[in-house]
Amino acid sequence: MFWIEFISKEDFIQSLDTLLFHRSSTNQEPSMSDPNTTAGSHSYIDEKWDAALDVTLRRVVYGSMAGGLAALVLFRSGSARAAVTAFGAGFGAGSSYNENQAMFEKALKGGNI
Repeated sequence: MFWIEFISKEDFIQSLDTLLFHRSSTNQEPSMSDPNTTAGSHSYIDEKWDAALDVTLRRVVYGSMAGGLAALVLFRSGSARAAVTAFGAGFGAGSSYNENQAMFEKALKGGNI
């Protein structure tokens, strides 16, 4: 971890906060009274994408875990176990896709984007 010598802990946390949460160092939010700003719609889209990624990650992991557990109990061969685990991950990805699609369609029909 040689890079710690070149950057302070506070600077690292500040830059990480800026990258992950799109916050500036002054934490100033754009004014919603300004008609030229689109921060409201951008933050709404960001919230939807964050929720979509969260749902996808959780369901793929849970599907993989459920498939892996079922494969461990039911099958002896490694290839069968891998196939059942992959089926569980695919099931999780498919269910998250369905929910995310419904969420984004609802947002588009509501006119919030």
